[in-house]
Amino acid sequence: MAGLALSPGALPRSILFLCGMNAVRSPMAEQLARRMLPATVFVASAGVRAGERDPFVDAVLAEEDLTLGERHPR
Repeated sequence: MAGLALSPGALPRSILFLCGMNAVRSPMAEQLARRMLPATVFVASAGVRAGERDPFVDAVLAEEDLTLGERHPR
């Protein structure tokens, strides 16, 4: 893994959040990261298998003025 470390204060070029079904944890992490990071950082989420969209995620993200829009688990 030598050579893969970032310089102190440097941002990664891309971040991928993974979870089991891409239904709760990873889509929330993706949206929070998109809000926190500059648009120059590519942020995405995925799952080992696609699950069903969980309404809980919409409720939690709405509390933070965020939304998944038309996005579905992948």
